This record gives sequence, structure tokens and C-alpha cells, in this order.
Amino acid sequence: MIETEIQIDNRGDVFVIRAVNTYEPLNQRPGNLFVNYNNGAGTWTQLGIWQSHPPGNETFLVDTGRLDDLESASFVKPLIYQLDKTLAIARWRPQFLGIPGNGGGSAYMYIPANIAGDLTLDITCNG
Repeated sequence: MIETEIQIDNRGDVFVIRAVNTYEPLNQRPGNLFVNYNNGAGTWTQLGIWQSHPPGNETFLVDTGRLDDLESASFVKPLIYQLDKTLAIARWRPQFLGIPGNGGGSAYMYIPANIAGDLTLDITCNG
């Protein structure tokens, strides 16, 4: 079993994200996308992940719904449908006057067309 870290374009200081690809060298088929989300923002948050490539053809993959502080959520999706796509990650939380907003940061991750095995995203929201 081989593990490799996948690069994340993390913009802002909202998230701590670790992306790991785990695969068997003799099995080059894509497995699953595992998403583990932990809310440590001090208030409710809502995480969204969607395909942002190609532009104009966005597809939502994960929506946690509102999670209170210190709550977690996990999701599993087939990885084959995410190949050669860019995933966008954002969170919503109460902003000015309690109106939900997603300011403060976002993250992007490209999933290569030739990725094999499973991809695990461990996401912690700190703000």
C-alpha cells in the first residue's frame, strides 16, 4: 500500500486540509473519495464541495448541512467521477447580523485523470 499527499490550494486561514491518495501499485483503478469534516469554528458551519471544472458545469458533491461547533460529518463518493476535475471547497457560517456567508477562505484541489486507489480529505474548519 502506498500513500502520497495531494496538493491543496488553500486560500485564507479557514481550513486545515490534508489530502492523501492511498493505492496498491498493481491496482490502477480509482476507488472512493472519502471526506471527513470537523467543525472547530466556534459556531455553526456548513461545508460545500463541488466540481469547479469545466467552468459553467459545476456539480455539487457534498453539503454537510449546518453543523454545530465540534460536530463532524463524513461522506463517501466514487472517485471515478472526479477524475481530471478541480474540486472547490467552501464553508458558510454566520456573518454580519447573523446572515450566512462564505468569506474568509476557500480551497481548491485538482484530481488527476490517472489517479488510482482512494483519496481521503480530512478537513478541519477553524474560522
